[in-house]
Amino acid sequence: MKVQALFDSEGQLIALMESSTDESRPQACPVPGEGQNAAELDVPEEYAASSLAEILTRLRVDLSDGAPRLVAR
Repeated sequence: MKVQALFDSEGQLIALMESSTDESRPQACPVPGEGQNAAELDVPEEYAASSLAEILTRLRVDLSDGAPRLVAR
């Protein structure tokens, strides 16, 4: 599963939405404010069946490799 994530400079998730796989439908993505970033991220396999609310509370964005990725808190 892929999600559109809005997160701060520390990697804390602010908002999530599931990425659409239907290219015939409008695509939405969060718009970052000052000090925020947005990216489409892969959800780790062990969290793929989780709700967006669970992902929001259990994961964070790791920025250490330069490319953001979701990891457990």
